[in-house]
Amino acid sequence: MSNRLVELQLYHLHLPFRSQFSHAAAQRRGTDTIVTAALLADGTIGFGEGLPRKYVTGETVDSVLYNISDTFARCLKNLEPKTFPDLLDFADNLPYQNEQNQTINVARCCVELALLDAYGKHFNSNLSGIAGWMGYSGFTRSANLNNIRVSGVLDNSEPHKLRKRFQLMRWFGLRDFKL
Repeated sequence: MSNRLVELQLYHLHLPFRSQFSHAAAQRRGTDTIVTAALLADGTIGFGEGLPRKYVTGETVDSVLYNISDTFARCLKNLEPKTFPDLLDFADNLPYQNEQNQTINVARCCVELALLDAYGKHFNSNLSGIAGWMGYSGFTRSANLNNIRVSGVLDNSEPHKLRKRFQLMRWFGLRDFKL
């Protein structure tokens, strides 16, 4: 059966926090997220997510929704990779800017994750096995593997609360933090 991408569905969700989260740019009581569902012709569905932050990438909920349904919809027309590495090559070449040269990283993230999830399921490829594109013939060690990874985010709350959160995250096995 065909693995052609037949539809992208977009969902805007507002998720409230249990308590206010503070950092240098804002105090937040919740977050807006965009969830993308990629539907393949064989019925396989993959999901991706992105968090628009105007103060980080300049993107808003509206701009992410627009760029997925416009910029990426044109890129994805006729997508039907023969192998999972073909999909990885395709995803690696998705745009980072739209035609107006605006950053579209959150929109790209939503689409890329949905495609990786859907085609990972279709080709029976475990996504954890492709970190840094390792383990697939034709791919070599990428400079991206040396990038800093973040497993936990610590806000600018009071020092005793910050220490408690840090200890909890370490107890759960998190090792790399954004402060």
